[in-house]
Amino acid sequence: IVRETSPTFLQAADVFHLKPPSVRVLSNGDVVWYSQRSGWGHFYYYTADGTLRGAITSGDWTVREIVRVDEAGGKLYFTASGREKGRDPYYRHLYRVNLDGSALELLTPENADHDITTFASRFHGVGVDFHDARIDENSLSPSGRYVVHQYSRPDLPPTTVLQSADGKRVRTLEEADISGLRNAGYMPPEPFEVTSADGVTKIYGNLFRPSTFDPEKTYPVIDAIYPGPQFTRSIKTFNANFENARAVAELGFIVVTVDGRGTPFRSKMFQDDSYGRLDKAGNLEDHIAAIRQLAGRYPYMDTSRVGIFGGAGGGLPPPPAVHDQRHYLTFWGDTFNGPEGNYLDSSNVELAGRLEGKLLLVHGEIDDNVHPSQTIRLVDALIRHNKDFDMLILPGANHGGSVTSPYFTKRMWDYFVENLAGKQPTKGYVIAGGGK
Repeated sequence: IVRETSPTFLQAADVFHLKPPSVRVLSNGDVVWYSQRSGWGHFYYYTADGTLRGAITSGDWTVREIVRVDEAGGKLYFTASGREKGRDPYYRHLYRVNLDGSALELLTPENADHDITTFASRFHGVGVDFHDARIDENSLSPSGRYVVHQYSRPDLPPTTVLQSADGKRVRTLEEADISGLRNAGYMPPEPFEVTSADGVTKIYGNLFRPSTFDPEKTYPVIDAIYPGPQFTRSIKTFNANFENARAVAELGFIVVTVDGRGTPFRSKMFQDDSYGRLDKAGNLEDHIAAIRQLAGRYPYMDTSRVGIFGGAGGGLPPPPAVHDQRHYLTFWGDTFNGPEGNYLDSSNVELAGRLEGKLLLVHGEIDDNVHPSQTIRLVDALIRHNKDFDMLILPGANHGGSVTSPYFTKRMWDYFVENLAGKQPTKGYVIAGGGK
């Protein structure tokens, strides 16, 4: 009835393979359809015989999730990002629009990211079977008259609100109290905007400073990276410590997270920058450009001492677990690099002879996603090139277990303190659950 094609990878929702397709078949057989055909993710209306009636949404912004289809009222409720000018283009807002594309309304005007708590956002992860799940009406009341949403930013604690479906606030349900964090010296991250390495495109991220920050001192810089074509790394909601970025900053570093070209939630062209170019690792040059621009703003950032940490795939920046796409899941590499992509260019095994600096490799013994042979093959190449490196194998750890291991956290902290800050790590300390 409806066919969708693309010269690069095709998405049926705003995130590849982790959410159900943004498609709704209405009771009369008509279809609300998601497509990036215009260069941006938008919704289209098809009649039951496959005739395109028209676009429901349009413009240089992207829809994210269908929240509810009100067939009786002829309205579509959905989240989208990038429409509100002057704001971070990743912030999600709730909208409603008539199914004929008229009367688009912004329902959550706060300058923040809005969590509408649909089924897909609550169960965001690989392995969840969405096929038989009911995902409508989970964030609106059964009557469709009310919605509960939570809004926050990295530098703004969350507020939970009950409002009517036409956007009027009924009452504030809860405001997060972070006085305990502040009393402990908590310093929120700074969201930033810089220009990518192309000198034109705006890119965004977060900057973390230690609670003991002194602008008169200088600090080594660490890039906490995951520049995958299917994920972003920089959080847009309030989170005291996201994947160690905050904790690592507390050791005396400036930590940055950046989402360069080749990552999702922007235009199709922005994301397609990764296609056939996994060797660019989500444009590592954008990360370099961002750090240099930030150092121009903040002289306390010492760009002569820069470290990096990350895990899994994410476009193969050093030092992830997926070191060679030829030995990983075919669907991932073929999707984002193309079936005829040159995987040699993105293989750390092939690049091992160019290693400079210090390298710590970590892999879970029973990784259920990326086979440990990925790291062993890289080790073999490093040995052949007579390179010095360090390695940690975590017995009994699977793909996610390695990054949540307290011992891994300890080793990573110590590695940066010793090799980047040039200090001796504290001996014998214990992270809860990690043992000595």
